[in-house]
Amino acid sequence: MKLNKKGFVLAETLVVAVFMATIFTIIYVNFYPLIGEYEKREFYDDLDSKYDIYWFKRLVQNKQALPKDKWAQFTGPEYNADCDPDKDGYCNNDSCILRNTGYVNLNDLCNNLTTNSSSGVNFKALCNDLKNKTELTQLYLTTYYLNDPAEMSSEGGQQKVYLNQSNYFKDKVENGPFDENMKDYIFYLPDFRYASPNGARFRLIAQFRRHTHKNHTDDIVYYSYATIEVNREKGV
Repeated sequence: MKLNKKGFVLAETLVVAVFMATIFTIIYVNFYPLIGEYEKREFYDDLDSKYDIYWFKRLVQNKQALPKDKWAQFTGPEYNADCDPDKDGYCNNDSCILRNTGYVNLNDLCNNLTTNSSSGVNFKALCNDLKNKTELTQLYLTTYYLNDPAEMSSEGGQQKVYLNQSNYFKDKVENGPFDENMKDYIFYLPDFRYASPNGARFRLIAQFRRHTHKNHTDDIVYYSYATIEVNREKGV
């Protein structure tokens, strides 16, 4: 009696094909999104963006460029231990923007800088030139911590710097005036729950416009992001 080997081979082929299709589907569903995440995060804190935001940090920390009265509009009076009996990281001034909103939009930073400093530098013009060359599109000043460190333990002798502050940046982002790409970057960042070894109490977060082929018909625009800590006590 002759066996029908053709039917058996066809069934075997179908089983293997279904099995392989299932495997490839699982791989695609689980790993393809990771590729997209990797491509997106490739522009998070890249070298160019860290270099660019560093110069804005220098301007914000420079007390000739951004005098104490201008800085006080954002964060309250210049910080020192004597003016902070609550030990929350701020001098007592409930009207300061940062304390009430969790962040300060510094897109208009250049207009707050001095034009005639004692060093003879026009910091406003310098800032505008820097802004144009780096194609800065968004700049925010926040507390050093991006989330409430209230759950932080005292392990390693770390101290809570902001004991009473509740308006942290990440709490404000979801319903704030931020585009989805900026939100993705902010939530990608750690909470920075431990005190800065440099004594920084603030940080800058920036978005820059980038180009694949600037001034060319094939140009594709994309955005990169960076953050850096700010310590006014180390400013000039």
